[in-house]
Amino acid sequence: MVKYITVDDVRDFTKVTSTEYSDSAITKMIEYAESLIDERLASNFVSGGDTVTEYYDGTGTKFLILDNYPILSITSLDVDDDNDGTFEYSLTEGTDYEFDSWGRVTLTDDAGIAVFAKYVRNVKVIYKYGYSDVPSIIKYLATAIVANLIQRNAELQAEIDDLFNRLTKLRMTLA
Repeated sequence: MVKYITVDDVRDFTKVTSTEYSDSAITKMIEYAESLIDERLASNFVSGGDTVTEYYDGTGTKFLILDNYPILSITSLDVDDDNDGTFEYSLTEGTDYEFDSWGRVTLTDDAGIAVFAKYVRNVKVIYKYGYSDVPSIIKYLATAIVANLIQRNAELQAEIDDLFNRLTKLRMTLA
């Protein structure tokens, strides 16, 4: 299933016709390009995002870092503050905590708890992460990879490598 670009995107970029490459052949190249991007950048850029339920160990601080990003929304955040297996606190965004798109959750002074108590799997978070739209640079990268599979262009390959390096460095800087 293609996620980032369409066959028409590739045809517009490369000017390749259906007699040169079938839609099926281009779709396979798109799927390859998208899986390469996901693997090399250790992320998934699907628009709309994914909703997950995750359990975290309390940090002993007012901060918690979620595993996936960018965060689109947090549906619920529950805390077992005394390690009895019951989530006593159901926190409310804006009143009890704030979060940023990179997955950092911060308790507010009004949270009713000062810190995420330091116990194992005592914080339950249901949240949606991903992208509301596929980033344009990811669309371009996917298109360029497919175009390079079709045209075998050294300059385009150098641009692809440069984009991967820049995106990897950016991701490491922001993480």
